[in-house]
Amino acid sequence: MSQSLNTSSQKSNITSVEPTNRPSQSEHSVSLTWSGITVSVPYGKGRKTVLTDICGVAEPYEMLAIMGGSGAGKSTLLNVMTNIDQHNIKKTGVVRAGGKIVTPSQMRTISAYVQQVDIFAMRLTVMEQLQISAELRIGNKYSERDRNIMIETLISQMSLGSCKDTMIGGNGEMKGISVGEKKRLAIACELMDNPSILYCDEPTSGLDSYIALQVVNAMKAQAALGKTVISTIHQPSSEVFYKFDKVCLMAKGKVAYFGPVKVLTKFWESISPTLACPFSYNPADYVIRMLSITEEDGKNDVGENRIRLLIDSYEQSPYCAEIIEKAKTKFAGQNAEDSRDSDIVSQCNASWTVQFYILTIRSFKTLSREPFLFRARLVQVGILGSIVMTMFWNQQLNSTTIQNFEGLIYIHMLHLGMFMMSTTQTITSDLPLAFREHKAGVYDLTSYYSAKSVAEIPQMSLFVLMYSVMVYWSTGLYRDIYSFIRYFISNWFSMNISISLAYTAACIFVHEHESLLCLTIVGYPMVLFAGFYIRIEAIPLYYQWLSKLSWYQYSFGALYSNQFINVGDIKGCVKKVVDSGGAFLKEITTTTDNSRDHNHAEVHGFCPASTGIGLMQKRSLNEDSYYTNLGCLILFFVIVKVIGGVSIYLRGRYSK
Repeated sequence: MSQSLNTSSQKSNITSVEPTNRPSQSEHSVSLTWSGITVSVPYGKGRKTVLTDICGVAEPYEMLAIMGGSGAGKSTLLNVMTNIDQHNIKKTGVVRAGGKIVTPSQMRTISAYVQQVDIFAMRLTVMEQLQISAELRIGNKYSERDRNIMIETLISQMSLGSCKDTMIGGNGEMKGISVGEKKRLAIACELMDNPSILYCDEPTSGLDSYIALQVVNAMKAQAALGKTVISTIHQPSSEVFYKFDKVCLMAKGKVAYFGPVKVLTKFWESISPTLACPFSYNPADYVIRMLSITEEDGKNDVGENRIRLLIDSYEQSPYCAEIIEKAKTKFAGQNAEDSRDSDIVSQCNASWTVQFYILTIRSFKTLSREPFLFRARLVQVGILGSIVMTMFWNQQLNSTTIQNFEGLIYIHMLHLGMFMMSTTQTITSDLPLAFREHKAGVYDLTSYYSAKSVAEIPQMSLFVLMYSVMVYWSTGLYRDIYSFIRYFISNWFSMNISISLAYTAACIFVHEHESLLCLTIVGYPMVLFAGFYIRIEAIPLYYQWLSKLSWYQYSFGALYSNQFINVGDIKGCVKKVVDSGGAFLKEITTTTDNSRDHNHAEVHGFCPASTGIGLMQKRSLNEDSYYTNLGCLILFFVIVKVIGGVSIYLRGRYSK
């Protein structure tokens, strides 16, 4: 992981320093034009048109604000330009970057999108977030020194120096950086690979006027570097409003004005003196008021008539004619061959292995900094292990305790399956960040899924080892180091199958409660088919196929075989001894449990069988059953992991 530069000389001049092999922004400045944009969405049994013949131009070195009342079409227009959230929409028209029609993948390459809601791994510091973002977004395109310079440059530009070593925090769970700092951090992360176009979705929402001004100033600084900055914005202060160079006002899915911010009020006043902005009004608030229909306006169609007047007046104005002309032609000074299309093929994210490595490190850090989750799991293991220890303390295997040992093995199996519940919450809370970064082209979801799975292994292995040590050596299970190792291995796979199922459910379902319900519905029948409540052979034929899908069956079989494979005669069990021809010789009561006498026995009394092998045979197990069941557990583990990986891939590909 890259470390920040520490030399004071570099920091003092950081705003003017550029990586040695990084192109200047002016070389990558791109104009964006859109024309004839018409969009319809499902509405009831039909469709509803939400944008009608929208044209516009956004130029380098300028900031464009998109404003309008609720339902005006601001977000839809931004989504069309960014090529995201295109689910179930029908659209016509073209969007050009540098005079060329761009594909969604090309748009991701030349642009960055700062969404309204900021999502981060809250256990990382600001510096760690930027370092990880640099590693993932630009990979090995630049040297470590250049990456560090870029990070420090962005820290300086976004005024994040005072909080760079502070954890991001958020969601009410832990204190962290302020909302303004978080928004500037989001912008910094998106700027890491030096995009030509910066989209922002309501970047000032929820911020006070001072913090909002800081955020907009940061955006303005990027426009001054040659970027094309486009932002939807809601209720800006007058100071923030006039920071924008141009504004696109929308109402009822149409453009009511597109032009310089400074002449907007004069243009409206020229339409009608009644549209003049009062001296005491914030122009931005007045604009939204004029583009909205209040309850009072609706009584006599005043609002409808006013909006129609504004739209018609703009469409007949020279501002509209100029925009239409620019939007329908390649932008002057930006020929097709000058666009960044030639660079698109060569630009790519970090390799899969780099993604996997960086995301594994990130997952390790966030997991290790989740004290509540770690303590909760530790307490869970401690309490369950202590209860089992005290209940089955130092049991001696004899005719009266066979059932105890079978119950003990069954309890082990169930306890390890409980970890799927706590894991569901952790993966569900992480997925929104993963899907957002994936759609931004930062990394592949399979690398995220693999990294997340690997990062869980050390902690889960610790819990399995802790539980195994607590229970195995205190409850009278067969005391042999090799048996303990086999016991631990089968427990490890049992727990990780449960965790993998939780991952898979979280990847398939959107909400946590849906995942938990699915795990409950799937898990309960699998417990019934484990071979404890009913022998495998006795399961009805129409359920036999389901019994093969029960990972609990293989876990129980492995643990049962591991315990009884080394047990000879069981003390207190009555058996008939017969000769090789089957003739009765005598009836004895065993007095030792150390013998390996495996003569055929017919058992009476409390004992299902008088030897360990006999008990295994009653469960349809044999001397090779441990490794057979362990192999099934390993296969089941791999299959569930693959299903989880495919699920997250498909959800990321086809979700909105």
